Amino acid sequence: MALLRRLAAAITLLLSAVGIVGCVAGIISIWTFYQGVSDKVQTISARLDVGLERASVAGENVQRALETARTHMANVGEKSADLGGGGEQNRLAARAVRTLIAQQAGL
Repeated sequence: MALLRRLAAAITLLLSAVGIVGCVAGIISIWTFYQGVSDKVQTISARLDVGLERASVAGENVQRALETARTHMANVGEKSADLGGGGEQNRLAARAVRTLIAQQAGL
């Protein structure tokens, strides 16, 4: 029985020593590689910031373009509301509205 206890104690001591050595090795490797990893994280973070800034600017440009399109459509709507004639006059007015839309849209 005493032999079994001594064997269990030896195994426990061995596993504890392996665990302590592993923890010390982990601390040393973290301390050694911290600066390199920190630099990489800083670089990646800077790239992400630039990408987010570009996406934000693109979103603002889209909003500005939509506002411009809404303004142009309101102008076209006002001008087309005045069209009420029939026949040839209506056809010429529709052509004028299409030309105006093309000019406003930059086509």
